[in-house]
Amino acid sequence: MNLNATDFEIIKKLGYPKKVQFSCGPFWVKKCSTLNLAINELIYELVARTLNIKSPNYHIVEVLGNYYLLSPDLEMQNAYDLCLTNDEDNLPMILKNVQDKYQDKTLINQVMTMYFSDLIFYNSDREGRNWGINKDNELVILDNENILDFNFPLCMGLNIKEDKRFTSKDEYLSYMQNYLMDLLGFLPENFKEMFEELYHKFNPDYLQNILNYLEANLVITTENGLIKLKIPEKDEILDKFKENYAIITEVMKGLNYGRK
Repeated sequence: MNLNATDFEIIKKLGYPKKVQFSCGPFWVKKCSTLNLAINELIYELVARTLNIKSPNYHIVEVLGNYYLLSPDLEMQNAYDLCLTNDEDNLPMILKNVQDKYQDKTLINQVMTMYFSDLIFYNSDREGRNWGINKDNELVILDNENILDFNFPLCMGLNIKEDKRFTSKDEYLSYMQNYLMDLLGFLPENFKEMFEELYHKFNPDYLQNILNYLEANLVITTENGLIKLKIPEKDEILDKFKENYAIITEVMKGLNYGRK
C-alpha cells in the first residue's frame, strides 16, 4: 500500500471503524488491539475464500505499535441488508427469516456454511452486525478476528444468546460438548452432512497450511515502509484450534459421525 505521511497522521487519530479517504483511495479502517487479532482476520478471509463466501480483503498497517486493518472493499461494509429480528442470535429464527425473506436455498446453505465454519474455528462474535446479505443476495461476513476466543459462548446460538464469560477452561469444554450434542440433535440430515463435510475440510492440516501461507506472504505497511513478519504465537493458534477440533471429534464419534 502506498500511504504517505498525511495518511499515517489520519490513521493515528482513528479509533472506531470508519470509511477514510487516503491519498491512494478510499478504505474502510478498523483498529485491532493486537497483531494476533489482525492475523485472525486474515486467516478467516482465506477460510471465506475456500467457502466462496464474500469477506473483505484486508491489509495490515502498523502505526506507533498499534495495528489497523484497511480494506478497499467498501461495498462489503455497508451494502448488505441485515435480515434478522430481535431474536437475531437464535439460529432457528435466523434460518426462518432468511427463508421467508429470500426464498433462496443457496443462501440458506451459505448461512449454514458460515455457522458451521464459525463453530469449527470457534468464532465467538458472529452477531447480527458481523454478517448480512448484500444487494445481489450474497452472504457477506465481517469482523472475523474473534476466532478461537474461548472466553465467551458462541453468539449465534440455538436458543437465546448467552453473555456470561467462562470462568474456567472446564466450563468452556462442558459448554462446547453440550452445544454440539444439542446442535446435532436439532439439525436435519442434509445439514448434518454439510457439517461433517466441513469438519473434514477444515482440519488441523488445513489451518497449518493457512498459517504457513500467511507467514510466507505476510507483509505489513509501516511509516518506514513495508516489513515482513512472522506470525506471533503461531503454534498457540494451531494448538487452540486442535483443542476445539478434538471436542468436535469426540462428540461426533459418540454419535457415529466422522465416517469418511
